[in-house]
Amino acid sequence: MYRPKADIGIFVLNSKNDKILLGKRFGEGFWSLPGGKLNFGDSFEDCAVKELYKQTKLAIIKERLVELCSFNALDKKNKYHSLEIDFLLKLTEKEECEVINNDKFSFETWSWYNFDEMLEVMPKLFCTIQMFLTKYKIKNIDDIISMGIIV
Repeated sequence: MYRPKADIGIFVLNSKNDKILLGKRFGEGFWSLPGGKLNFGDSFEDCAVKELYKQTKLAIIKERLVELCSFNALDKKNKYHSLEIDFLLKLTEKEECEVINNDKFSFETWSWYNFDEMLEVMPKLFCTIQMFLTKYKIKNIDDIISMGIIV
């Protein structure tokens, strides 16, 4: 029997608000947001801060996170079911330069993508990103930003 889990995703924007950070997962070939599974006792924000640090070595305070949405991420065909909780984070120029791959078990590399480039690799985006873009009718980065009312 499959049971849903809770996952955190963080849309990390560069300092100019024109690119999104995506990591290529080892072995799967999928591109994904930083984030991870919510553990027992974690708040959503604490999980996001912990996973962001674990995967990129970016240390932030949780007050910088802007909650975007939560939705039922269900893909019966691939037997994937999760409560997806998404956040938005804008980096400073210095932080943007510090993003490195330190999670050798999950991510092969990190790259910055503008929205059009992200759409070009749509079939290789992890299913929750595809669901988010479809569900909220996201057409550009400004649509994501306006969900979190970040400047």
